[in-house]
Amino acid sequence: MASPTFENKASAATAAQFAALGAKIAGLDIRDSEIPSTDKRIDIKCDVSDEDSVIAAVKAVVEKWGTIDVLCNIAGITDKFRKYHYYFRYSVYEEDQADIKSSKTERVTETTNADLNRIMGINFNGPLFLMRHVIPHFLAKPGSIQGQGYNTVLPKKGAIVNICSAAALRGSAAGAIYTSSKHALLGLTRNTACMDAKEGVRTNAVLPGGVATNILNNSGIDPSTQLDPIGFPILQPAHALQPAVCVPDDVARTIVFLAGADGVNGAEVTVDQGWCQA
Repeated sequence: MASPTFENKASAATAAQFAALGAKIAGLDIRDSEIPSTDKRIDIKCDVSDEDSVIAAVKAVVEKWGTIDVLCNIAGITDKFRKYHYYFRYSVYEEDQADIKSSKTERVTETTNADLNRIMGINFNGPLFLMRHVIPHFLAKPGSIQGQGYNTVLPKKGAIVNICSAAALRGSAAGAIYTSSKHALLGLTRNTACMDAKEGVRTNAVLPGGVATNILNNSGIDPSTQLDPIGFPILQPAHALQPAVCVPDDVARTIVFLAGADGVNGAEVTVDQGWCQA
């Protein structure tokens, strides 16, 4: 399962790579899909921030194929953490100094409850709801721990890949709510990797830096009026040192690898062109 489906470039790239391997794919998106379903793919309208909607979507997938093997939580929206100037601007020019002094970043004092509920609802509650209702289908599969000590073999019942962010590792990667949502999701990933490992469920995280996707399109934010044109490079000084960004296929390849890497559980893989090391 990947959510959302083809309105999100990272989801589209992930679905395409899974499809190339012969996987059956269920894409969840709050928008209606214009792509017809096939015997190997269904698109389900789902608001991941609404638990009832998630329950209905999971039920539809299980009714279609009988089981779920991999859950990819990709859906995400951003806050107003300032315009994406990473593709053009890597330094602050002298003429911008006055603007810098008056520029605001998305600090906690500038947040609203509406932003809090929407961003946390999609970025954290959504993955939690999906995990809450998919993991029982993993656990219902046959299999148990075999052997003991160094000869122990865990069952293989399901894999979860959560898309976190560089904002889950550092405080300067985004605004207050987005950063909090990704820290929360990484914590959920770590806990689930620990608590469900013996039952044969693996949970890993992918932490992208800058990726050329349309996350702003899904955020309800108008980049021309609601984002500060210079706040982003102030907020992300590391990007001036390493300006390159990734493409959706970079993230997708990592997701597919983690979905099939039976020996990997609790991993936190950065896909960021080295931003977190800058």
